[in-house]
Amino acid sequence: MSELVGQGLRVAVPIILVGLLITIIVLIGSILLIIPGIVLFVMLWVALPAAVVERQGVFAALRRSRQLTKGARWKIFQLLFMIYLVFTVTVAVFGEPFMGATIGASNSAVPGSPLEFVVISTALSVLVALFVGVASAVSYFYLRMYKEGVEIGEIATVFD
Repeated sequence: MSELVGQGLRVAVPIILVGLLITIIVLIGSILLIIPGIVLFVMLWVALPAAVVERQGVFAALRRSRQLTKGARWKIFQLLFMIYLVFTVTVAVFGEPFMGATIGASNSAVPGSPLEFVVISTALSVLVALFVGVASAVSYFYLRMYKEGVEIGEIATVFD
């Protein structure tokens, strides 16, 4: 168990740093009229999986993501746009009954109460984060397979 925790901690710090850098870079790009933020997000789409699998460091993971996504960025943008649409519709369908109750509702037992809104929105946020994480990891695998001929077994060795 201690070996498992040790391996997890060795990867955790670079992952956190990569995630923070992606957030800062995309935020700065978004401040510059949104489009640069989208372009940067697409370029850095597989930086986290690269950091986990290749364990080369924070800036190397960002460079690796730029390298892997080159030539596939429109397809990645389309994927991200579809994910955005699916989750926007999901929030609209499941979140709408709870939106109006966030102001002025004092009893948490009434339908559409603020507590229910928080629970539903938190659950949806967790699902979005899980789905995006999996989509990023799958994208990383397919980009490596397409560009370098890497098989899943080679990537899975990170878990050994």
